[in-house]
Amino acid sequence: MRTRLISTATLFAFMSLACTGGGAGGNGSGNGGSGLGVAPECTEHLDCEWNEICHADECEEIFGRSFGIVIESAETETDAGLDSLGGAPDLFVVVEANGDRCRTSVVDDDFFPEWDEVCDMVLSSGGDLIIELYDEDVSTDELVLVFEAQGNDEIAELVQTEYLVFSNSISTVNIQIRPDF
Repeated sequence: MRTRLISTATLFAFMSLACTGGGAGGNGSGNGGSGLGVAPECTEHLDCEWNEICHADECEEIFGRSFGIVIESAETETDAGLDSLGGAPDLFVVVEANGDRCRTSVVDDDFFPEWDEVCDMVLSSGGDLIIELYDEDVSTDELVLVFEAQGNDEIAELVQTEYLVFSNSISTVNIQIRPDF
């Protein structure tokens, strides 16, 4: 499992990666599987090519596949001034991939909302992935945080990371990206 902190102020000037789990990797035979005496092709995403993920001991293509993007939680500074009445914000997250859009429910009056809601998205080669955190207001929704990954390299790296933390000076959003098989 890999976790990455991503700051919108330093987009893709990535901070350190924390890697855990895994094993020695495949034997290069390409057989994969779980037969007796046959080592798996992969035990973690790092064993696969840049555009593949490890699933069921096999390296599989990322693009054109459906992923569950799990919006777990967010944190917002209590003095961020997001609510016009001075209270806690009413937060929701929007996920967009290749023109498809998914929106979480609104968590009212909470600096630390939790959703655990899943957006099913197909990630296409040459596409993009956008994560936005909003404060719902009566007149207009206020954009609090935005993150955008464009192109194959950036999207592949996000998918292989699995657990992501996007942040700026006043807020943080925690998500997971899971392949839908």
